Amino acid sequence: MSNKLERTVSVLGMGHLGLPLAVTFALSKFKVFGIDIDESKVNLLKESKSPFEESHLQETLDKEIVKNNFFPTTDFKSSIKKSIASFILVNTPSTTDGSYNTVFVEKVAQSIAEILKEITFFHVVVLVSTVSPGDSLSRIVPLLEKISGKKRGKAFGFVHNPEFIALGSVIKDMLNPDFRVIGEEDEKSGNIIEEIYKNVSDAPIVRMSVNNAELVKIALNCFLTIKISFANTIGEICQKLEGGNSGLVAKTLGLDKRISPYFLNAGMGYGGPCFPRDDKALIALAEKLDAQAFLSEASSKVNMRQVELALIRIRAVSRVKTILVLGMAYKPNVPYIGESQAFEITRILSEDNSYKLTVYDPQAMTEAKKILGNRVIYAISVKEALENKFDLILILTPWKEFLDMDFENQHLINFWKS
Repeated sequence: MSNKLERTVSVLGMGHLGLPLAVTFALSKFKVFGIDIDESKVNLLKESKSPFEESHLQETLDKEIVKNNFFPTTDFKSSIKKSIASFILVNTPSTTDGSYNTVFVEKVAQSIAEILKEITFFHVVVLVSTVSPGDSLSRIVPLLEKISGKKRGKAFGFVHNPEFIALGSVIKDMLNPDFRVIGEEDEKSGNIIEEIYKNVSDAPIVRMSVNNAELVKIALNCFLTIKISFANTIGEICQKLEGGNSGLVAKTLGLDKRISPYFLNAGMGYGGPCFPRDDKALIALAEKLDAQAFLSEASSKVNMRQVELALIRIRAVSRVKTILVLGMAYKPNVPYIGESQAFEITRILSEDNSYKLTVYDPQAMTEAKKILGNRVIYAISVKEALENKFDLILILTPWKEFLDMDFENQHLINFWKS
């Protein structure tokens, strides 16, 4: 096998995870084909322009090493035929029962399988997208074998390689992960992908079966959601306990090495594209296997309760007409309002004619306007908003600029402070 082939990979899907992964490989001097069916997106990338907002992504695209090694394209066939491995990062939407739908993964797998017919070297198909445990071996691999006419482990390889990253810090997380997971059913495939990642960082690489790799991805997120819901449970108790201070309780718990201080602060519930969906996926998997996921069920219930508790707290403040809402994204440093409790609270308040809302978020204004319309006033900045007096100010998303501000004597509810 030529060194040139060993240093060439394809990444399929130039979305919020696929594009950062592609440029991460390019930074590590791999020749990378960034494949997408969206021609307008590919054209933007050919000009080194990011099609969406993500911390450090544009500056990474501007680096000379990336420009020299990253090749955006719609040419599926020739790119894969020149690559040692194809990394699949396409959407896996949730089904009605909470499990992950593999329809888009299967479409990509079908196309790769057709190309595998013509490839004479050992090519590794790497699924990065999150799927329900068991789906790779029951759906994707049989599809690849049937269409290509080849056997996995002999003529081609298959690996499940979940990413453990967070939107808003994807580049940083991919370059400096705590660990990497390679789910394999044959040693050769695992060896090839391990060698690729050794060139990216020195993070520990854990190799396991495909099914276990699929489960690790969902289990890790579900463990974090349980921790967040526990913190919010303590937060609710502290609000009703004389002298209760959830921040102090959390800080003390975090000193115990068995617990750690991460994800222990009470605040709004969790949201975004991963945590709520992974809760549902684990519950669905447990039901399918005739097992129980009581903790995830409880965590989900606690999480859904946070919006109700926040609204009760807001409406308990008397003589409120004007409200300034600070933060609508589901977390800082992202523009996304999907599954955002901050936005859900804003939406509900905006439909209550007894309130006059002014809203501001550093990144989520464009998306918010599409839903809120003319029901609220949109501030250009916090400074501009505070030229007016408000009966109540709400910090719903803990952007640093909000937490660092002095709101003087104005009535403030900071949902991220004890």
